[in-house]
Amino acid sequence: MTEVNARTLSDLRLSRTIGWFGALGATAFVAIAVLSWLLAPFATFEERPYGQYEFFARIADSVPWLEGRLRDGLSPWRWGIQLALRGRGVFESRALFLVTYAAPLIVASLGALGMLAIVQRHRASLRDVHVDRVWRWSVVFAVLCIPAVPVLVPDFWLSVAWGRTLAAGINPYYDVPAA
Repeated sequence: MTEVNARTLSDLRLSRTIGWFGALGATAFVAIAVLSWLLAPFATFEERPYGQYEFFARIADSVPWLEGRLRDGLSPWRWGIQLALRGRGVFESRALFLVTYAAPLIVASLGALGMLAIVQRHRASLRDVHVDRVWRWSVVFAVLCIPAVPVLVPDFWLSVAWGRTLAAGINPYYDVPAA
């Protein structure tokens, strides 16, 4: 095998490996974004920050696809989503919540670290094409996270409450919104 053919084969393997780790990470980030909408109503368990329950309950009420009840013919998946948006259902189990929250984060982290390890191991044979591919995957990861809602960040909901208070013409520093 000539040196040029060997290098082409090595470049192809490196590109495929970067693509495989990128696809793994992208799948995990899609799961993070989707699950964030189902997990956020459960995040604090005992006491939910102001606006958190109301925000997700309004979504459950306003999405026509989720209207109805199981006894009215609503599929179990739709019923489960509606319950989750109201802070009830399977994710009330802390163990299931933790596993469901952590698993996609671990997979995404392993995908990103795997890609970086491959790049580090083959840094001598890296070309601009490979660096551009890693950069494009990082942009894809960031874009996939845009629709996600914060799950374990109660300050987000405090900001929502302050915004509503300001919109009502009240200073949130003087009149703390009721929970």
